[in-house]
Amino acid sequence: VLKLPSSGDTWRAALFESALGVSLEKQEKFEEAEAVLRSSLTALTEGSGMEHRNTKKAARRLVTLYEHMGRAADAIRISDLYLSTSEATPEDAE
Repeated sequence: VLKLPSSGDTWRAALFESALGVSLEKQEKFEEAEAVLRSSLTALTEGSGMEHRNTKKAARRLVTLYEHMGRAADAIRISDLYLSTSEATPEDAE
């Protein structure tokens, strides 16, 4: 899996990882997508906090993956942790 160096612009690397995760999901490489999306979500949470729009975007991407994988309990867990505290904004939707 392609990864960017995380020195300096950690949040940019995490956003790149999040987009890569979506691409892997579309290729039905679900395990790889999960690893990349989880890594991205962790980095964004640590760097920007749970309420930041980029963190929420990454969380939504992981929720979508879990839904496609039939892992409803995991999708609900991530949604409850990251998405239930505020409404989505139009720029976050995909």
